[in-house]
Amino acid sequence: MTKKTGRHTLKSSPLLMAVELGDVAAAVRALDAGEAVDVLDLDGNTPLTRAAFLGNIPLMQVLLDRGANPDAVNDIGWSPLHFAAQENRPDAAGLLIARRATIEPRDPNGNTPLWTAAFNESAEVVDLLVRHGASLTTANKHGVTPQELLD
Repeated sequence: MTKKTGRHTLKSSPLLMAVELGDVAAAVRALDAGEAVDVLDLDGNTPLTRAAFLGNIPLMQVLLDRGANPDAVNDIGWSPLHFAAQENRPDAAGLLIARRATIEPRDPNGNTPLWTAAFNESAEVVDLLVRHGASLTTANKHGVTPQELLD
């Protein structure tokens, strides 16, 4: 952990290391030993954010079952759903939605997960988000909508 920020490196957090390695058993051990489920890495990412980025559904389930915040945002204002959208992880996005993640959180540029999915041509996540009520016409701060990205 860095004293200045209170954030952790992989070496200082067994939970963050377990997530990066995809080791569910090690993650459970870290949580059972008392590590905070929403411990932050140096970029402000929680373990759930990293698991969503990696598309590791079993790890996401463990973290959510232990109280991970599905709407936590990192230093660039991205939620786990933004990362699932960027990486075209429909299973991860679906799990987050099922666990009550906000469908349209906005980053500082006004980009929603749907905007991110459209920009990255993540068709499966676009479809999933639209089916769950995300708007194709919500513009970001530059006036660009997900629909325009898809056209």
